[in-house]
Amino acid sequence: MFPPLTNDDSSSEGELESMTHPLKSVSGKLGLAAGLAISLIVLGYTAYSGWKTSTRVEAQVMAEATSQAKFAAGEVAKQMTEAVATAESLNGMITGYMKSGKAETATIIAMLENVPMRYDNLFSSWMSAIPGGPTNDFLQGTEGRNAAGDFSPYWTKDGKGGVTFQTFPIDPKEMWFNVPLKTGKSLTTEPYLTQQGYIVTSISVPMQIDGKTVGLIGVDITLAEMSKMMSAMEPFEGGRMMLVDASGKWIATPDPAQFTKPYEGLGADLVKSALADGKPRVIEGFADGSRRLVFPFTAKGMNVTWATILDVPGAVFTTPVRHEVLSTTLGGILMLVMTLGAVYAASSVLVRKPLAQMLAAVNGLAAGQYETPVPGADRRDEIGAMAASVEMLRHSLADKSDLEIEQDRLRKVAETERLQREAEAARMRDEREAARLAEIERERREELAEEESRQADEVRRHARAAEQSQVVESLASGLRDLARGNLSVEISTSFPPAYEQLRLDFNDTVSRLSDLMGSIDAATRSISGGVAEITGATTDLSRQAETAAATLEETAAALNELTASVQSAAQSARQVDSIVRGATEKARTTTQVVEETVTAMGEIQTSSEQISRIINVIDDIAFQTNLLALNAGVEAARAGEAGRGFAVVASEVRALAQRASEAAREIGALISSSGEQVTAGVTLVGRAGEALRVIVEAIETISSHVGEIASSANEQAAGIGEINSAMNQLDRTQQHNAAAYEQTAAACLTLSGQTRGLEELVSQFRISDEAGQRSAA
Repeated sequence: MFPPLTNDDSSSEGELESMTHPLKSVSGKLGLAAGLAISLIVLGYTAYSGWKTSTRVEAQVMAEATSQAKFAAGEVAKQMTEAVATAESLNGMITGYMKSGKAETATIIAMLENVPMRYDNLFSSWMSAIPGGPTNDFLQGTEGRNAAGDFSPYWTKDGKGGVTFQTFPIDPKEMWFNVPLKTGKSLTTEPYLTQQGYIVTSISVPMQIDGKTVGLIGVDITLAEMSKMMSAMEPFEGGRMMLVDASGKWIATPDPAQFTKPYEGLGADLVKSALADGKPRVIEGFADGSRRLVFPFTAKGMNVTWATILDVPGAVFTTPVRHEVLSTTLGGILMLVMTLGAVYAASSVLVRKPLAQMLAAVNGLAAGQYETPVPGADRRDEIGAMAASVEMLRHSLADKSDLEIEQDRLRKVAETERLQREAEAARMRDEREAARLAEIERERREELAEEESRQADEVRRHARAAEQSQVVESLASGLRDLARGNLSVEISTSFPPAYEQLRLDFNDTVSRLSDLMGSIDAATRSISGGVAEITGATTDLSRQAETAAATLEETAAALNELTASVQSAAQSARQVDSIVRGATEKARTTTQVVEETVTAMGEIQTSSEQISRIINVIDDIAFQTNLLALNAGVEAARAGEAGRGFAVVASEVRALAQRASEAAREIGALISSSGEQVTAGVTLVGRAGEALRVIVEAIETISSHVGEIASSANEQAAGIGEINSAMNQLDRTQQHNAAAYEQTAAACLTLSGQTRGLEELVSQFRISDEAGQRSAA
């Protein structure tokens, strides 16, 4: 019987409180869960957006930094290229002037004077002779020479709009001097401070005449304007653009105290790596989060690598990311508040109110009010399903009273039936106990009968075992004697009737085995005697056959060697005859070729004389072109800035004319030498032709004699070959006979050994005298 439902006021009050408290109600928990989910989503999206923005901003900033550094490098390279071009132009102009052989030192000084004033970034122009070198071979005059007598004019700006002239001592160990002299290429030196306080770098270009370096010419570049240009560049707010040379020394920096000092501190190894391989590097790890881009570059004629260095402030990377994260966070908070309001309002209408109504209905059921229907049972959602279940519970509770009365009646009927079943069970237990006792008595009597039958069988088994033991012992004794080779053994004691036939079979088997072994022994002795006689005869015959075969083999070998010698002589004679005939034909052909060669070499000599005349004309033209190019270079130098480009062209034309003249002289010398060699070759070829005619006549005589020798050798080889064939046939027959005799003797020896082994085996058996007499008969 179910306990009656009671109305717990405290429980109802707690449930009502949970419905009214925001965080204890289902709607409140649903809103809280939605808020947490949206917060996590907003937080994750904000982190992802910040990371993505950071990556994008970093890529954009570094791309812009690379572009700015590349632009600055291009500006510096443009100035360096202009300076190198100026030095190359001076080199071409003055070198062309010196090649004329009438170069005056005063004229060269005048050519150098106006160069510094034409360009803002040039500080000076200069030329250096090679101490103890060939410079003085191309110069005339004493102007511009230093205390050692070496030509070293040096024009520098004086800071007042003019230029100052002086000479300078030449130190062959300095980089500006020895590197271009060794490499034959222009060089951009490391920056250095002048006596006037200027930071300059030098462009040194080797001066070459006829493949020899006769001096150095160059210009000095002031880096003040370059440093101002770099300082004026501000690619980023708070950023700095700087410049280092090939050795990592500062040549453009906001800090004047760092000029010409090496780069030190964070990223020094990366700066060296960038200058070494020409690839940009990024230096990170600064305390303020800034980054430093190292962009290496070079220019035509510099032959060294410099690098622009751009400092990108950390705020350039973090400010856009901070703005993006802030805007994303504010949007997320606004979306969170709006979503929470919408969720709370919807959950209050859709969840909180229906649940409150259902809770009131359940409390009514707990108080025993089964007549009021549960509201919301007709809904199609989860709340409707819950209401329908509670409604079914209400109907079940309403029918519970009727069920309790019916259950009480059924319980009394069941109790009466239980008592009747217990009495019937007691009666059946008594009947089963009596039947069990009768079954135990029957089993005891059957066990007694089985024990008596078992004892009788045991007596009979012992009797059979004794008989079997006697039989087995007799057979074992006889078998042991038989195993020891005693074939005269016999079981004389009678066996029980069941085993008597076994004794008779054993005795008969031993008797037959004894007769068989006697027969084998007699046959073995007979075979052994016959085999001994055959073995002796076969051995004698085999020795004789081997002696005859050896004699025939030696005779055949001697004939084979004689045949081979004769055939080899015949073959060699034929080959000599063939070679001699071929040599005769080749000698005749060679004589004709020699005559044709003499004719062709005569034609070559005529052509060589014509080419020599043409080469002389080309040499004259190259000489005239060289003079015209030299005059054009001098005129271009006098024209100043307007003729600078034409001076370079004139220098190139003059260089081409010089190379053409040198090539023409070399070709002429080669052709003259070739003509002399052709004349000597004609004489030698004629003598070779006369010698070949004498050789042909001697070879024809040798060929006749060799042919007669080859014919005779062939006839001898044929006769000896027939004799050798007959001897080989006889030798093969005798060898076959000797092998057959040896095989027969070997077989007899084997058979003799096997016969002795068989006799030893048979002797191990003892047979009766009767069996031995039967075998002998």
